[in-house]
Amino acid sequence: VSVRKLLVGSERLAATLTKLDAVPPDTNLLVVVEGGTDKTYLQAASELLKMPLTGIHIVECEGAEDAAFKALSLRELFGAPRVVVLLDSDEPGEVAIELLVKKLKWQNKTQVLSYGMWVASESIPAEAEDLFPEKLLKSFLGTDANGYLTEKVRRPRSGLWHVGLNEAGKIAFIGFLKKNAKASDYEIWGKVIATLQDLAANMVRVLDPDWC
Repeated sequence: VSVRKLLVGSERLAATLTKLDAVPPDTNLLVVVEGGTDKTYLQAASELLKMPLTGIHIVECEGAEDAAFKALSLRELFGAPRVVVLLDSDEPGEVAIELLVKKLKWQNKTQVLSYGMWVASESIPAEAEDLFPEKLLKSFLGTDANGYLTEKVRRPRSGLWHVGLNEAGKIAFIGFLKKNAKASDYEIWGKVIATLQDLAANMVRVLDPDWC
């Protein structure tokens, strides 16, 4: 039996404490994301675009609800200003945003980020894969799309397609990106990283007012 589980009485909180242990001491900003693919995309974009995630530590979770819980817990354990959460703009993500922004008064677009900030959702989900060019996704899906798709919906105004990938699809897409993606395919991800870099820099100024 896990000692941490006995101490805190919650397997989820014990997992959060383990995540906290992994945070490097020079971290200025904790970014809580819904899953491992979000973290992989951010790290790949950072490398290809040469936009370092200096002082930024990414915490992967198991969906929007888990991300909201871990963000709340880490905020208490690590310090309120230094924790932000990045969510899908879909139904579970909106539930988490409702909790954090409307009920708990987290700051929208600075403490609670969502992919809808960089992709016009048009009442259609905006998920991590929507930040890649449609041409790239079409190339990945090819003629064997059905095995990977959970949904495929066209946005009414832009005409762009939203495609939802199942777990096998996400894993396969990561492999596809490693072999085929160029820096230009991560252009929108660069905007996400720029936002995180700005938040991390602002955090440095908050933590050390003498920094310039």
